[in-house]
Amino acid sequence: MLMFQTTEQCVCESGAHGSDRVTNIIRSAKLNSSQEAAILSCLKIRNCNHKHSVKLIWGPPGTGKTKTVATLLFCLLKLSCKTVVCAPTNTAIVEVTSRLLSLFKTSSSEHSTYGLGNIVLSGNQARMGIKENDVLLDVFLDERIGILTSLFSPTSGWKQRLESLIDFLENTEAKYEHYVHLLKEVERMSEEAEKKKKGADKKPKAIKILTFGEFVKKTFDGFSEELEKGMVDLWTHLPKSFITSENVKSMVTARKALQRVRYFLKENFSRDDFKKGSLKFDCFNGVSAYCLQILRLLPERFEVSDMLENNDTKTFCLQNADIIFCTASGAADMNPIRTGSVDLLVVDEAAQLKECESVAALQLSGLRHAVLIGDELQLPAMVHNEVVS
Repeated sequence: MLMFQTTEQCVCESGAHGSDRVTNIIRSAKLNSSQEAAILSCLKIRNCNHKHSVKLIWGPPGTGKTKTVATLLFCLLKLSCKTVVCAPTNTAIVEVTSRLLSLFKTSSSEHSTYGLGNIVLSGNQARMGIKENDVLLDVFLDERIGILTSLFSPTSGWKQRLESLIDFLENTEAKYEHYVHLLKEVERMSEEAEKKKKGADKKPKAIKILTFGEFVKKTFDGFSEELEKGMVDLWTHLPKSFITSENVKSMVTARKALQRVRYFLKENFSRDDFKKGSLKFDCFNGVSAYCLQILRLLPERFEVSDMLENNDTKTFCLQNADIIFCTASGAADMNPIRTGSVDLLVVDEAAQLKECESVAALQLSGLRHAVLIGDELQLPAMVHNEVVS
């Protein structure tokens, strides 16, 4: 059984703890009465503006502390409460992050990563044991910085990818003619260079020119797969305030349209009659016209702040996150300019925290309330000290 400790009831805590969504989260988590009481008490203090407070949640092993803190964080995420979550070790902070992500994805729709842009995990990838294709990469700060930098590149970002595919579908025949012309020109120049080099009439090896069907399939596959990846990255890594659910629905529809065109090309690209004026090409015009109609509904630009355009993507991610995970020592990087004002601090495995490590976390800008979770019978803080004889 969990126990929580606090000061006397504050008048600010008497109001509602949030919304029906929060109530449903707590009920669906199937918590016991002590776990529910601990969460509700912590949710209420976020409304208190006239004094500071610290809440303690205590429980021995097996009482569901990690489940409780994950549910609490999920509620805070839904309430858009700016929260920094710390733990003394990389292992501990990865564990509580994984628990929150598990709850998040269980409750999500088909676009299960939409909203993860409001969660950030900051730290050292190697020390945290985050591997390629790990679910934690969806919220890992360094990974997000790289993806958003690429998406909003002025030369090869999302806008350019979308425009390139639309241009290709609008001018498919002209693109192929240009492709053939370029290759024939390269072949001609190669022949001339070979003649000058050897002084003979021996022709160099002919350059293979793709058929119209091969060219369309190869080019469309490349453009569309890159665009699909961009769509998933956008709804995964942009905070919800910058990409609406309507944007995401449009992207889901666009992905289905792209897959439809790819399937058509896979089935028909090698047929002899896949050329201008043929029945198969007319059919392709039909599916590509529908795809174009859907693609034109997608936003070319997102109203992101100047931080992305000025290459300060880290600040953008931290300022717009609702939940930030880091080790206690990592909280020293969360300065006011970079992170913004923090509403709540949650410290898991608090009994293992060294006093000096807690200083950075407790001095976060705007912080008024903290929740400490742990058990004094856990392993104590570890201090390495090399004694020189």
